[in-house]
Amino acid sequence: MENENEIKSLVESVLRDQEALRTEQESKSSDEAKMARMEKGMADAQEQIKSLQLAAQRSEVSDDVEEAKSGTEYDAEFKSWLASGDATEVKAAELNSSVDEAAGYLVPQAVISRIIEIREKQVAMRRLAGSATVTGNTYKYLFETLEGAAAYTGEGLERVNTATGELGKQEVGLVSIYANPASTVEQFLDSDAEAWLVRSTGKAVAKLESHGMIAGDGTGGAFKGILEYVGSSAAHNVIEGIASTGATPDLDDLLALIYGLDYYDQTGAKLLMSNETLSKFRGLKDNQGRYLVDVNAQADGRGIVTTLFNHSVELDAAMPSFASGNTPIIAGNFADACKVIDKNEVRVIRDMITRKGWVQLYSEHRSQLVVENAHALRALTVA
Repeated sequence: MENENEIKSLVESVLRDQEALRTEQESKSSDEAKMARMEKGMADAQEQIKSLQLAAQRSEVSDDVEEAKSGTEYDAEFKSWLASGDATEVKAAELNSSVDEAAGYLVPQAVISRIIEIREKQVAMRRLAGSATVTGNTYKYLFETLEGAAAYTGEGLERVNTATGELGKQEVGLVSIYANPASTVEQFLDSDAEAWLVRSTGKAVAKLESHGMIAGDGTGGAFKGILEYVGSSAAHNVIEGIASTGATPDLDDLLALIYGLDYYDQTGAKLLMSNETLSKFRGLKDNQGRYLVDVNAQADGRGIVTTLFNHSVELDAAMPSFASGNTPIIAGNFADACKVIDKNEVRVIRDMITRKGWVQLYSEHRSQLVVENAHALRALTVA
């Protein structure tokens, strides 16, 4: 707050000096020496403003890592350290005396965003689900254990008590994923180190996430994938599974899956399945002879969009095949049902010691798939 008052005072001083200078120039009565002193005073004040603003930004590091590591100064020093290994400048920009080179340095927010962008393109659940970021290693959320109610009223009418909603609290741990891409020193020095870190790390983490967020069993530090949430319980995070009528895809099964959803979740409902399962629907037609599967190129930049019975289809090879005992299709409002949580802090360790003649960039990422409102989804299980 003190810095803000100083900045405000200096800005007002600069504006007053500028107005005085303009007045003197117009009247042509100012003397050159006085003008020079005023101009120097304004320049000094502007430098003070910049210094105070920088100090204000730096003071927020302990409270908001994301904002503190998104400035262009730190971005530049981090990129220089990646390429050269000289930590002198990045240490100064780190502004955190408790962190040394052995623990790595924080990846700038702009670089983290580029890594996540690669993961979003390759991981189906990232495209379907909502998203959130946290600063710790766990994610906490509230859920309804008892739904509340509302009632009509009017002028002079009694306001009776309505059912009171009750909330529960859930805490979920994030999964730790590391990547350690390596390159020969010669290749590394001839490349854009930051671009290489983004590309190699993004693809490696995406490959693990793509399978884990769908089929992970939640053991051994792995993701608890969306298939693990399918069951028969009425709990807030259990996706209802319905049995198919047979061992082959059927239009009635698809209709039961989609229209068994709450009305509000049917709007914008999407289907998640493998390409193998989708292929089994390609020959099916409706009562008017139209194929249920439609593939169109979209003019809004989404590229090729596949629909099944007018609902968008998201394909992922990790989804099971249409076979007995499997759950090949999940349908519903994924954005409302689940979130992908990311810890908004990634550190990188630059290692030229472990493997002589090579540069390794070790980084650790934390994320998790969380189903908060399973009632917005339904799953088809093959009988």
